[in-house]
Amino acid sequence: YRAAKTAGLKEVPCVIRPGLTAEQVIEIGLIENLQREDLTPVDEAHAIEALMKRCGWSQAAVAKKLGLSVAAVNYKLSLLKLNPELQKEVKKGRLTETQGRAIVQATNKAPEEKRAEVQKEVHEKVTKARESGAKVDTKGVATIAKTVVNQHTQPSAPAASGKKGGPPKKETPPPPPTPKEKALAGAFAKAVAAAIKGFGPINAE
Repeated sequence: YRAAKTAGLKEVPCVIRPGLTAEQVIEIGLIENLQREDLTPVDEAHAIEALMKRCGWSQAAVAKKLGLSVAAVNYKLSLLKLNPELQKEVKKGRLTETQGRAIVQATNKAPEEKRAEVQKEVHEKVTKARESGAKVDTKGVATIAKTVVNQHTQPSAPAASGKKGGPPKKETPPPPPTPKEKALAGAFAKAVAAAIKGFGPINAE
């Protein structure tokens, strides 16, 4: 009505649909919203999520209503696993929907408690690569994401030891004897010599 009024129209072609339930009104509004051309992939993902939550639909039901494949709906919803900063990058068009999905697929392999940290690091490295003039296509973004994930998931190398497979452990030479130790050793040697002289040779066995 506002658009027709602004355009100076005296009559507006309308379709009146009485008797709709509140759920049906929400459904129609969300579907019409999804058909707008200026929606970002993240906006579409949020609208699809709203349809599923408010209308109790499955991904298959949403796909049928929107004329999409179930895989396409799943791909769009995966963008909601990106952290807020990466979602903003997709909204601004600095990351494509495909690149955002590549980051999600890579970071899903990291432990859940580390995913936020991993995604933050991926964002930083992608930004630096872009600022340096490097080519940051989908393959490049996926490579950066996989590299960061590997750094957070691979076990650290074992410490070097004298065992096979590592450099031999250097032995620290004992410190020189103190004057007191030398005196005790001399006294012990004299006592052993006196015992041998008085009782005969000592049997080592």
